[in-house]
Amino acid sequence: MKVKLPRRPLFAATLAFIGGIAFVYIFSPTTWLMATLLTISVIAGIVMHNCGLRVCARNDKHKHVIPALTSVMPVSKSVIPAPASVIPAPEPVSIKPRLVFPLLLAAIFFASSLYTIHSFGETDPLMTAAESSDTVAISGRVVKIQIKDSDYYVLTVQSEGRKILVRIFADIAADPKTAPKAIMGRNITFKAKVMLPDTARNPRCFDYRLHLLSQDIRVIATAEAGSLSLVSTSGKADGVVGNLIGSFYNHLYNVKCEFYDIIAESMSGENAAVMNGMLFGDTSLIDEDTYEGFQKNGIAHILSVSGLHVAMVYAFISKLFSNRRTRSTYAVIIIFLIIYAALAEFSPPAVRAVIMISVHLTSKIVFKRYDFLTSISLSALLILLHNPLELFGVGFQLSFLAVASLAFALPFSDKFIGYRWRVTQNKLNEKEIETYMNNTVFTRLGRGLSKLFLPILIIQLFMMPITAYAFNYTSLSAFVLNVPIVFLAGFIVPLGIVLLIFAELFLLYPPAEALLSIFAKVLSEISEMLVATMNYLSDLGTAAHFSSFIVASPKAPFMLIFYGLAFFLLSESFTVLKSRKLYRQISVITAIIFTLSLATFASPTTSQNNAALTFVDVGQGDCLHIKTADGKNYLLDGGGSADYNIGKKTLLPYLLKNGVRRLDGVFVSHLHMDHFKGVTELAEKMDIGAIYTYAGNVVRKEELTNKVWNSEKEYQGGPPRQAEPATPPKEGNSGFGKFPSEEGWQTKSDGVVSSKDLRFVGAGDTVNLGKNAKAEILFPPRGTPDDYKRTVLENEDENATSLLVRISVGKLSVLMTGDLGFDGEARILALAEDESKLQTDILKIGHHGSKTSTSDEFLKAVMPSVSVIQVGKNNYGHPTPEVLDKLRDAGIITYRNDTCGAIMMDEKPAQRIAVKTEQTSFTSKALLGKYRR
Repeated sequence: MKVKLPRRPLFAATLAFIGGIAFVYIFSPTTWLMATLLTISVIAGIVMHNCGLRVCARNDKHKHVIPALTSVMPVSKSVIPAPASVIPAPEPVSIKPRLVFPLLLAAIFFASSLYTIHSFGETDPLMTAAESSDTVAISGRVVKIQIKDSDYYVLTVQSEGRKILVRIFADIAADPKTAPKAIMGRNITFKAKVMLPDTARNPRCFDYRLHLLSQDIRVIATAEAGSLSLVSTSGKADGVVGNLIGSFYNHLYNVKCEFYDIIAESMSGENAAVMNGMLFGDTSLIDEDTYEGFQKNGIAHILSVSGLHVAMVYAFISKLFSNRRTRSTYAVIIIFLIIYAALAEFSPPAVRAVIMISVHLTSKIVFKRYDFLTSISLSALLILLHNPLELFGVGFQLSFLAVASLAFALPFSDKFIGYRWRVTQNKLNEKEIETYMNNTVFTRLGRGLSKLFLPILIIQLFMMPITAYAFNYTSLSAFVLNVPIVFLAGFIVPLGIVLLIFAELFLLYPPAEALLSIFAKVLSEISEMLVATMNYLSDLGTAAHFSSFIVASPKAPFMLIFYGLAFFLLSESFTVLKSRKLYRQISVITAIIFTLSLATFASPTTSQNNAALTFVDVGQGDCLHIKTADGKNYLLDGGGSADYNIGKKTLLPYLLKNGVRRLDGVFVSHLHMDHFKGVTELAEKMDIGAIYTYAGNVVRKEELTNKVWNSEKEYQGGPPRQAEPATPPKEGNSGFGKFPSEEGWQTKSDGVVSSKDLRFVGAGDTVNLGKNAKAEILFPPRGTPDDYKRTVLENEDENATSLLVRISVGKLSVLMTGDLGFDGEARILALAEDESKLQTDILKIGHHGSKTSTSDEFLKAVMPSVSVIQVGKNNYGHPTPEVLDKLRDAGIITYRNDTCGAIMMDEKPAQRIAVKTEQTSFTSKALLGKYRR
């Protein structure tokens, strides 16, 4: 019996496979459940395929369907044939089982789920070392190197069938034996401290662990170059093969280094870095502002090896072979493309493109029709069979979504702008166009422009939702800039391939450098002009402030509905169903898309955070996000770090990915870096509304808008590692607080605070935040200008004037204490007319759990049910054992950002508090797996 298959069964099978992977991540089902469902679907499929269904018709208005299955056990048609009908019928009709293929898809879905559960659950023996923080000896082959700066590089080491990410801190030029050129592709041994990569620290934000799992990396390590040494494998069984592989990797890396040396001689550093990124996808050398400009203009794809680059290389090689169509030529092209993919470190877009081109060339060899969508499906399936977790890599998602959009949209658009015969409506080929169409200059020009613009327009339209979801921006300039950028890349990439061939010759035959250096220099200078033009176009797009917009991430279910409906409505299946007026089937498919998409609302993994109170994880710093019932949003403090832009890289993504496009206001407890710097950085990227700070700061109003930060008072443990050359400090007051002019140093913040947004508050003030929400200022008290000058300008302890704010949202209340110490707490108790006003449900422990805060008297007056310690993973000893013991003895439940990630709290009935944390609620349980803390 034949099973009825759709036109592209591989596409449907690939969707089922992808669905199984996503299902495990979103809903974290058990292995037993998936195994049971897989068994049921396989048995049902076998039974229906072997037995079929017999339908017997009668002349009356009743019809009876007798099932063929007579036993609960699966049987074969050859052993037990289908029984005859109990009610005789004149003409029994055998109907093909239409559910066989859907059951096959279900089996693929459940099998994919089991495979994904296994992939998430795979463990690494080094996890034990990560939990104990011991130093261990590791050996393996170096398969990837990323140079971060002169004393810091990252290795990817293949060891015993798994990959390890290793950070090496050393002077690269100090020891030639352990330099990247020497160790790439070689077996090394080293001693390192092993750690588990972090999951997302805040809802919907970047998940480093998931990112590494998509690259098959489960642990990370830190080592000193002094412990690193080369290992010989010549005496081992796999020594010959291993050394060949290692030599191949080493040679490719040295070719890339030689290539960069060639272009660096004639090109500026930034242009050389951009060209290096275009050829190999390595963006580590590109300036952050330059790369961000490319991102905002929607042209960052040109800096990573994608299908576009591989297609350009393919076209270039084909031209070299004069488009000869022989099997040997095709084989050479495929081998060259595989080598190029190796140079690009086998990134998913490059692998996808190589597979698709290989399928295309194979179809020519075997004289079979090439189907674009089937080729896409095959490449995706092969990549995911190797590692199903690659689905969660952004490069994989963007690459396949781009080519899928072309596969669906181009045939649809061709119905309206394609050249067709007026009678039959069949599509014309190029010769027929020349013969039958009015072949004027304008016709040829229009045909050429449509071929150039249409794919770019389609890709950009389909990429807008995913870029908004993943990167929180929408680029209008992408529709304009991509045409000239792709045009320029069409010259730059072939030039780069020629220079790459020169680099290979220079390595294999050094005298060739003297002969070809002039040609290499000429090609480099031509590339310099083209890359400089590309950078200029990017700068033009960036200068036009309307070219891109920061947007909040759309919700995941709406994304699935958009792409599901878009691809269905553009598909051939929809066209066939519509032409046959099968509207019921169209409705059913549409309903399925909506149902499956909206089902993701049931999982917090894909949900936005709407908690009333969220203690955002900003590392070693404070930040509370307040969300009122009427949708208003406030922050209290914003964290900050000397060498990391918390506002841009932590707060902005957190807010945008959880639907917050602007803030209605920000409260600043005091002006230390770990509380206020993040606010100034965020202010440059987002409208933050009014800024509420202590009334005493009015005497240094001008300094509040100063972008220079004093890092000497960042933490009690001293200044952090300096990220950039120090700016000589001024004598006396500078920035926010005093510091000695000999020892103090400063860093620049990217943010700026406007003086018109400042609001000065003191004890007794109440700020209405929204519906059933308010902020009461309990400390410090207001004073006279002389008092402010004495306490603010002359008092070196900024912590002593931290705002004490009681936030009430509904019946839920939290007391935010800033960095108040014992003295500040004693003053609060002494000034309090009624200590009951200090009572609260939640207490934010002062000064990150320092031993100089949270006195017994203050804790007794506040009487919290829950406490929160906003602390990062640091070397400052926070929180101290004394504070933790004190809270435990008082029976107060304590949550910490360093162990829980973000902490979300809502009001529950009967005056209870609903608590969720990033680690327990928003992070996928399938992802945590063996990593669960």
